[in-house]
Amino acid sequence: MPAPSKAPRVDAPEAPAFDGAHSVELTGELTDAQVVAALLEVGGPQLDGLAVKTTTTLGAAAAAALGAVEARVLDVAEAAFAGDAVEALRGALSTNGFLRALRTADPEAFADLDEARAAHDLAPLSLNDDDDEEDEDDDEDGVYCDGEGCEAVLVDDAAVFTDGASDYCGACAARRPGGPELRETTARARVAEVAGDDDSDGGEAP
Repeated sequence: MPAPSKAPRVDAPEAPAFDGAHSVELTGELTDAQVVAALLEVGGPQLDGLAVKTTTTLGAAAAAALGAVEARVLDVAEAAFAGDAVEALRGALSTNGFLRALRTADPEAFADLDEARAAHDLAPLSLNDDDDEEDEDDDEDGVYCDGEGCEAVLVDDAAVFTDGASDYCGACAARRPGGPELRETTARARVAEVAGDDDSDGGEAP
């Protein structure tokens, strides 16, 4: 009878890349099933960072689960993926509204990811940027989706649905339970609109 598979070790990352309070690292000779199970175990509040370091080649199931993780930063620079797994990872990343940055040993495999995310009204991901550059990205002009549990940042010509007080991405607008009527605009136009309102508020008193 074969020995049972060893469960993956879940540790706080040693590298200073993840300074948030809720970051984890998956290490060891991981199978797809172990990765999926580990992600369920560490689920809950959105992760600040998730790193995967494995000597095995992960398949499509693990890749899809990793790409859909609710984390700010996903680090798979020390993970290997089979050919179909790369496509599964890219597909999941293209619809992940939580993720802000991706670290990978093969950035060319994700060269068209920004375009795929734009089709879902999602902002581009930072690829292999250091922490200082990511912090600068936090301050860039963009519209943050006010949908519950959604932290998508909409930029440039991405569609924004707004009632003048709250802004939503397309997915959150579609499942919004009710409230004031929404009008569609672009992130660029909405940023300019808010900036104009701020300028008006700061004008001279009559």
